[in-house]
Amino acid sequence: MPFAISGCELCLRCKPAPKASALCAPMPMFFNEQPPLREGNMGMLRLLRGSARHSSTAVLRFGAAALLGVCCLAQNPSVSVAAPRTVGDFSVELPAGWKAVEEGNSLVINSPKEDCYITVLELDCFNGDLELMARASANTTNGSDLRTLGEGKGVVYADRVGRYWVGLLNDKYMEVTVGHKCKGTGPIMKSLKPSAKAKDAAPLDKLLAVLNSPENAKWLATGDRPDDAKIVEPPDPTGDMPNFAALGDGAAAASNEKPIPAGWRTTQHGQWTVYDKPDEKVWLAVGQYPLTKDPEGKWGASLIELARKVGGINIVTGEGTVDFATREGAMGTVQTTEANTVVELHYPDDDGSLAELREALQ
Repeated sequence: MPFAISGCELCLRCKPAPKASALCAPMPMFFNEQPPLREGNMGMLRLLRGSARHSSTAVLRFGAAALLGVCCLAQNPSVSVAAPRTVGDFSVELPAGWKAVEEGNSLVINSPKEDCYITVLELDCFNGDLELMARASANTTNGSDLRTLGEGKGVVYADRVGRYWVGLLNDKYMEVTVGHKCKGTGPIMKSLKPSAKAKDAAPLDKLLAVLNSPENAKWLATGDRPDDAKIVEPPDPTGDMPNFAALGDGAAAASNEKPIPAGWRTTQHGQWTVYDKPDEKVWLAVGQYPLTKDPEGKWGASLIELARKVGGINIVTGEGTVDFATREGAMGTVQTTEANTVVELHYPDDDGSLAELREALQ
């Protein structure tokens, strides 16, 4: 069994000790493995390889000193971590040559050769259900084997190109991706902090602390997790409709005089118009509510509340709309027109006959 010693422990012995570099950090180094050395350090590499051929006693004698030398060499200014840079809602420290840009609600980090990437997505998410959010996220990338590494530690999974962690706290959702080809990204992850301009610094800071817990940090850095990590299995969607009769407030639904495709029927429940196929689990419902003025500086507050009223979970705001789901698997939107507020619910999410119905109703 190879003798392991933490790279960071050795680095701390270098005097004076500058900032730890990306080369000298979170991954243990083994004497029968090759550390990431620069060309100028090949002599040290030969010493390590030579030590590995001798007995374990010789390894212990030469190996620790050799690795100490490697770590100290790795501390030279040419590979030092750059000063913190602010990108959107985050501050991050990156090695020289790495790039970080803001794309929508995401921080996207790339290595100089673009063979390693890290993304950090953050969203407001009201009435959230983390397990359902994690499954929806995994479904978009063909991810699988959702697990949690401890109570309150979020959910992890992987797909063909990367490892993922998702977390939810105080109406804030965060999703982090690390490409499978990335090595030694621990210092970058640990350097992540909310920027001074972040409007929700407190929940972001707490989520980043959970992200960098030992279990999650190890998963993102190496893909290792306990075999007995708890499986996350949210219930399958049933496709059941809400009780639209109970959701009405006595107002009449807008009339629709346009013909609808064969096989569909129309039912009125107050201000709700429901279209469904009697023998299939496929339906579309449209409700119309009065316009409500939002409090100053809180666009969408009334729309979010309306989404809650119709059983919405995982409620997020978009460009002029509020999107949500239901526990039964329906997808919904709330948006305003010049005359009223319109709520739409449908199931399933992807169905050709629903597209045909919508086209007929336009």
